[in-house]
Amino acid sequence: MSSTTLSVLAAAPELMQWHGSELGDIKGALTTLVPAWPDLNDALFWRCIENCRTRQARRKQNLKDDWLVSCSWHFWAFDADSFPRMLNWVRQRPLEDDQFVALARAYRTFNEYDEPPLWREQLLASTHGHPPLQETLHALLYPKPNPTLVRFQEQERKYRRQHARQQKRESNQWTHFVERLKANPDLVCHPPGLQPSEVSNFQFHLMEHIRDGSGSSTQLDGSDWSALIPEFGLAVAEAYRDAAITFWRAYQPTLRSEGAEPNSIPAAVMFGLTGLAIELQNQEHIAKLDAREAESALRYALFELNGFPFWFDSFCRQHLPEATAFFYREIEWELSTSQPEQRPFYALHDVVYHAPVLHSTLAPLLKQWLMNHQVQNLECLRYSRLIIGSDNLPAAEIAGLALDKITDPATPGEQLPVWYAVRTDADPTLSLPALRTALRKLSRAAAERFGETFSVELLGGRRNAVLSIGGFNSPTYLKELYLLMHSVIRVKNDLNRAGGGVYSPTVRDDAQDARERLFGMLQEQSSEITYRAILELAEKHPVQHFCTYMRACAVSRATTDGDMQPWRIEEVAHAARRLNRTSTLLSPVLEVDHAVR
Repeated sequence: MSSTTLSVLAAAPELMQWHGSELGDIKGALTTLVPAWPDLNDALFWRCIENCRTRQARRKQNLKDDWLVSCSWHFWAFDADSFPRMLNWVRQRPLEDDQFVALARAYRTFNEYDEPPLWREQLLASTHGHPPLQETLHALLYPKPNPTLVRFQEQERKYRRQHARQQKRESNQWTHFVERLKANPDLVCHPPGLQPSEVSNFQFHLMEHIRDGSGSSTQLDGSDWSALIPEFGLAVAEAYRDAAITFWRAYQPTLRSEGAEPNSIPAAVMFGLTGLAIELQNQEHIAKLDAREAESALRYALFELNGFPFWFDSFCRQHLPEATAFFYREIEWELSTSQPEQRPFYALHDVVYHAPVLHSTLAPLLKQWLMNHQVQNLECLRYSRLIIGSDNLPAAEIAGLALDKITDPATPGEQLPVWYAVRTDADPTLSLPALRTALRKLSRAAAERFGETFSVELLGGRRNAVLSIGGFNSPTYLKELYLLMHSVIRVKNDLNRAGGGVYSPTVRDDAQDARERLFGMLQEQSSEITYRAILELAEKHPVQHFCTYMRACAVSRATTDGDMQPWRIEEVAHAARRLNRTSTLLSPVLEVDHAVR
């Protein structure tokens, strides 16, 4: 078994703590399968010991017991059949500290199986001739009461008793809850003393019960009403279904633009989303929603976790004008109010990544808004670019918008590289001379920062993608851009991450990657112009070893372009006819020449 496999199996339990419900089947299978393979089980145990010993060494502490790895969840396990293997470890492990660990593990198993007399004799025999191990075993077999340990054990017993009482109390309460609803399902559909727009405890607990059973932690999913039938019966399940469908119409979610808390999802919104999910399982119901219902559905959709509900795409196609107007209002508010230091995760973010159906109708509206306003938040500007870029707006319009922003004194300085990137993408002919001029006016440090942001905004980075028109993607422009970026993003300041371990990428990392991507894009293009552009770079590049590399790339490009495919028969025939016509046209000239001679 490979070291990588052991590392993954050793680390997996801790990772699964965060996704336990989704990975429950895998967790259960590994807990059974690993102990069934003794070699893997034992190797994994000792890998966990090794990892723990490394952590202890950082604290300048030894590891002579398996308690630290045993108290956390793991895939390995030991039973009665494992006991002889553990005794062998006590005698055979080359590291003395491992012998103490093996003894502790063997004693733990001995204790778990009620201390069989034969095992006691075998434990004593395994430590024979090794006084330190004998002393440790004697202390385990005849422990002296430790006041701290005694207090801890008493507290643990007290906690277990309290926990058992709590579980019994909760079990009795749940049984009473189930019986009460089964006796009167109307409590779910028409809770007494509440307005139609208020969620009752009955409704909330049923919804949470469904969500817990679904194992979903990524969406507000309490719509599987049929999951209630086995425990509560059909009448309660149908009452829950009807209550949820009725509720979403009665309640009107408050949006962030209206004062809602950004990091809070009220129970009423969750229950309303549940009702919508139940009703819109039938896609035909989407078309039947009136204007007010459509508005409410869109309000709920903005609260969904990780995107939009499953019905959202079909909903937008059938209610496109309403959806466009609704989201434009929220996006307009978000663009106007988001501060520079904020991380916006609201309407713009979700529309960019989860609602491509709205891009074509929102793009012209966003373009018009940007023409008349300034965006303070750079992330919001990037999201707006992605929506506008996905609609195939004419390049001239986008270049014009970028030029307006570049020449507007109100445009924040940190956004100028973004707008230069937009203009270069749409109209490199006019943008590149202006970009050179702008960079020459800056100090070397400022030009470097400007170039870093520009290159990432033009080509994208690890954290932000761009939708490119690609106007600059030709050999001449790529050559000019590559030289220009090397003049400001200088190689001598590059970050070398090789062999440096884990790191968090910075703008500089993305910028130097983007700079070299320009040459990669040039190198991929098949043409004589590409060959000559690479040769020119080999002459003009400021770094010598780049020049040598580029000459080799030019030769490779020429060789590849010179490798013609064999002609087909029809191509040979066409060439023959063309050459025959040429010779026929030239024959009078040849005859005159012959006569002269």
